[in-house]
Amino acid sequence: RNFGSQIELISDIQPNLWVLGDSVRLHQMFSNLGFNARDAMPNGGRLTIKAKRVKVSAKESLDLPGVGSRETVMITVADTGCGMDEETRKRAYEPFFSTKGADTGTGLGLAIVYGAVKNHSGHISLSSREDVGTTFKIYLPAQDATASGRITLSSQELSFGDMSGEEHTTVVMATEDI
Repeated sequence: RNFGSQIELISDIQPNLWVLGDSVRLHQMFSNLGFNARDAMPNGGRLTIKAKRVKVSAKESLDLPGVGSRETVMITVADTGCGMDEETRKRAYEPFFSTKGADTGTGLGLAIVYGAVKNHSGHISLSSREDVGTTFKIYLPAQDATASGRITLSSQELSFGDMSGEEHTTVVMATEDI
């Protein structure tokens, strides 16, 4: 599978993952992470998206503010792009901060991702090394199969376009269960 023409897209989405939330905001979150990864790999690379249900222990929750000790859906989005230096990592979620030119980005993508995660009572962490790549880990509260209003995360494909009109594909779909 490809995301753009030179980017290999790999997904490993555990079946039966549910979170309680807004499918539009979650889709926007995945889209923004995908677009940022694509932009960080202008010469190609690999975008890996993983999602699985994990139990966060009381000890682990100390490193995950706001998550607490509970069942979560851990989503990992990793790219083999240019990575970020320390200053960029510190400012990554800051609204209007961008490493892109003025004509290619608003600096809102990761701020929107951060806001979506926090609005879903989750946690996001970022690790990055220059010339190696960037990894985001997102923890969202897991829901069981009987919860009303839950969002299903699955590995179905869906397309979305960028400003150039080109179509790109992502592998994570957030849909509201009725």
